Amino acid sequence: MKRVHMPVLLAIALMTATVCQARSAPDDLTKIAEQIDDGNSEQAEAALLTLRERNPKDPGAPTLLARIAYLRAVSGLAQYPGMPPTGWDQAEMDQAEKWVREAIGLDPEYAYAWVVHGQIKYARYQLAESLQMLEQAEALDMSSVKLRLRKGATLRALASYRGDDSLLDASLAEYQRVIKGSVDDGNERLAASEMSEIFVAQGEFDKARTYLSDALATSQGREKAILLDKRANARLRAGDVDAAIVDSHAALEEMDFGVGRQTLASAFLVKSGTFMRDGDPAKAADAVMESMRTGADIAGVLPILAGSPNTFPAVYAFLQPDIKESGGSQYASAALCTAAGFVSRKDLERLKSLGADFDAVDPQQGTLLHCAIAADNVEAVKALLDLGADTGIRHPDGRTALETTLIGTSAPRRDIRRLVLGKVGTPSGWKDPEVDLPIEHRWYKAERAIGAAPHSVVPAGAILMSGGHCRFPDRTDICLSFLRKPGDYFGTVAVPLSQLADLKALHEVPAPAEPETPKPKAP
Repeated sequence: MKRVHMPVLLAIALMTATVCQARSAPDDLTKIAEQIDDGNSEQAEAALLTLRERNPKDPGAPTLLARIAYLRAVSGLAQYPGMPPTGWDQAEMDQAEKWVREAIGLDPEYAYAWVVHGQIKYARYQLAESLQMLEQAEALDMSSVKLRLRKGATLRALASYRGDDSLLDASLAEYQRVIKGSVDDGNERLAASEMSEIFVAQGEFDKARTYLSDALATSQGREKAILLDKRANARLRAGDVDAAIVDSHAALEEMDFGVGRQTLASAFLVKSGTFMRDGDPAKAADAVMESMRTGADIAGVLPILAGSPNTFPAVYAFLQPDIKESGGSQYASAALCTAAGFVSRKDLERLKSLGADFDAVDPQQGTLLHCAIAADNVEAVKALLDLGADTGIRHPDGRTALETTLIGTSAPRRDIRRLVLGKVGTPSGWKDPEVDLPIEHRWYKAERAIGAAPHSVVPAGAILMSGGHCRFPDRTDICLSFLRKPGDYFGTVAVPLSQLADLKALHEVPAPAEPETPKPKAP
């Protein structure tokens, strides 16, 4: 056996020590990551700065520092389902990006750094870049749970951006990969919660309840309260009001919070309205009092409830005699426009008998007749005309009832025009228009310039996303809004009724590819 001289052994020991120092102990980083997830960022930050000083070549510390800065940037912000946070702190977000770039520069193969960078790009609404970075992380380490959660969120936002529902299925698949058997840890509960929101939006209420119930089996405290509230909402949207009330009470027993009280108030409003619709004003009064005891703004939630078929009965609660006498009829009548797309003749007849005012004018949308026309609800338009709706009331923008029917080539819109023409008479030289409005969130290319000063002009060849319809006070011009991309407002365009043919120059096209970004590489 050969003898190894002491200087050689010493050199090997020193080399080994140098390599070991380049990385922090994995257990240390895991514990610190758990501290961050538990909300102890300040304590974690101090430990990470010490680790970074001790091991300057370790990408783990700056990656977690980036995560802390990101969480600070979005702290306290309202989170809308399926959308990146908005209004975040610019300085903190820039710091987060600086830290994560340092981490990737130290080790481009450190997968979690790419995950965090993808999350930062998601918050900045750079969705294509976010997805690229998450795919880079996936190529390095497919096992990361955080990767699946972030990728699910990015795909969900992209589905909204591109109007591509297939991306929602891809998002669901990513969240599903987080769940291994029973839902028994925080990441799995988060995945189940996110999946439930998608299922509720898709009308898959049973699936939403199933995932939330699985998540609730191992949750506690604040998390349990939020999950119970989500399940209450899913049950309410499905029409299971009593079960929603049970879940809402349970959520508020865990934690008293405004959203939970609002959900409970909503459930009691629907219950009250159902009693009122079915002819039991005494029980309706009891239920509406329960709603008011929550302290929630019941008038504020009514338009939301009125906009969904299973929660629409809440409108009737405001026609309960005691509530009606206190001004409830005004709220009920104002909320009806949100139901214009599905309200039936049977409901309209019952509402009319209880004192609903169909000629009440919303300052933005006009009367219920105007709203039903806009929603192409032929049954409702016919019922309203039969029930005496006033066709002489102009829309707030100045258009007559007939002028509100001018745009649209669908069979329902043609039927509605005939119904209104039958009521108001056919003008001399009448000819059916053959134009449609651009659909909100769809993309269009202008074959020629559209619009005129002082408002925006869409240049020929421009590709823009429709931001929906708007209105000009006291002007009959058709008002359209456009965006260069979600969150990037282009402007408002005016199309006079005499130039409706300009709308034919807008042709729907696929969503444009987001600006190409180079393949992710180390900064």
